[in-house]
Amino acid sequence: MARLNGFTLTQEGPAIPPLTFTGFEQKENPTKLRPEDIAHMVKAILEMDDRGFTPELSVFATNPRN
Repeated sequence: MARLNGFTLTQEGPAIPPLTFTGFEQKENPTKLRPEDIAHMVKAILEMDDRGFTPELSVFATNPRN
């Protein structure tokens, strides 16, 4: 088991983050997720006490518009 060896795995599923590796130029859109939103999610997972772990987490923009 992974936890017995001192590590856990988390699947993160951000919805529509504006990432540059897609090859498409993306305009700033205040209604869509930002890299800071994803970073907040990852930081919270890493700071969680070892009593528990997050096996999966999804984050969606509340009301994205194009």
